[in-house]
Amino acid sequence: MSNRCRLPDILKTDDGKERRVGVEIELSGLGYEDLVSLSAKLLGGTGRSVARYVSEVETELGDFTIELDSDPIKDLDLADERLPESVRELGGQAMSVIDAAAEKIVPLEIVSPPLAFSKLERIETLCDELRRAGALGSREALYYAFGLQLNPELPDLSATT
Repeated sequence: MSNRCRLPDILKTDDGKERRVGVEIELSGLGYEDLVSLSAKLLGGTGRSVARYVSEVETELGDFTIELDSDPIKDLDLADERLPESVRELGGQAMSVIDAAAEKIVPLEIVSPPLAFSKLERIETLCDELRRAGALGSREALYYAFGLQLNPELPDLSATT
């Protein structure tokens, strides 16, 4: 493994297992369907739709979730009485406009399963390949405020840790 991923000092849990970390990556620049397809290819997995703007990619590392990072848009229902009648009447046309706008300003997110620290290089490679394919991060526009979140497993639950 290369040294691109700086690892913590303690790599094992108190029961001797390799520690794991979940990773969440927000990005833009790619359409939702393109991101699902490309992620499945890069991770060597199979993508499947779970809900509107939510897909899972089944891989040897576990299931990755790819979604639009906006519950109101994911849950949008044109039959909802709270929407203006003009929007409800436009139906699919309104949804297409909303989707096109959302994909430009709302980040897409890739959520990994818990990964062994020794497998984090796969995430670095995924990010490199997504960037080559046109994925954009926070530096690309003033209104982008994307995040990379790491959710590490603790080595133990003692007070000193």
